[in-house]
Amino acid sequence: MKEQEMKRELLYASFDRDLSPEEKKLLEEYLKDPALKAEEEELREMRGLLGETSWHFDEGFSSRVMQRLSEEKEQTKVVEMENTGQFFSLFRKIAVASIAVIAVLLISIYMTSGSLSKETVLGVDNYSEDNLVSYLLYEDFSE
Repeated sequence: MKEQEMKRELLYASFDRDLSPEEKKLLEEYLKDPALKAEEEELREMRGLLGETSWHFDEGFSSRVMQRLSEEKEQTKVVEMENTGQFFSLFRKIAVASIAVIAVLLISIYMTSGSLSKETVLGVDNYSEDNLVSYLLYEDFSE
């Protein structure tokens, strides 16, 4: 944190809580800076203006706010249900397309190899178990 930010935080804290004796001494030292002193005076003026302001609310204000919140909550649930329905519709379409692709792949494997054994599907039916490691580790150095 920058030194100027630390000074400001200590200044703001002095308005919100009682400072320890060490913090008070530190703040007094910081307030020798004219810019920080001006900021302190500005904050005191704003707090004074806000302190003079009194807030009055009409009768039933809290019940109107709570009613509005419950209406907003109900509308949000409807939107969530619409999005969920769209999600499941999209999921079904993707699932059907995926099944079709897998079926075409298995048919093409069967037509080219004549079987659907595990080795054929994985593409390792032509390799002997003894030479499989050699095939997997093979590197083409001809380039």
